[in-house]
Amino acid sequence: MAVGDTLIVVMPDGVSQTRTVSAVSGNTITVSSAFTSAPLAQSVWTVESTTLAAQTYRVLAVTEDKSDENISFTITALQHNASKFGAVDEGTAIVVPPISVLKTGVQSSPLSVTLSAHAVVG
Repeated sequence: MAVGDTLIVVMPDGVSQTRTVSAVSGNTITVSSAFTSAPLAQSVWTVESTTLAAQTYRVLAVTEDKSDENISFTITALQHNASKFGAVDEGTAIVVPPISVLKTGVQSSPLSVTLSAHAVVG
């Protein structure tokens, strides 16, 4: 993460808020203006920059699985690319946003793998 990147956080009320990163110092990130409330621990968040864009989807359906005692949902969605409208209407090229900064090709195997568990009781 760097100064000028965009931080998007899903707040406790379910609404996402977007802020520009104004400073980064170790694990401390300062944003341009305060959020309306403090994000909860384990909140969903994403970062966008000039070299990395959040992958977007159009959610078609959300269904709850009530077959057992676990809380489970099935989400049906389609990958969304906003440049498709210009391609259909005006014949422009479809621009694929950069959704990963990983280099393409074969990645080397990890040197070691560590597994851990984290239980949350709500």
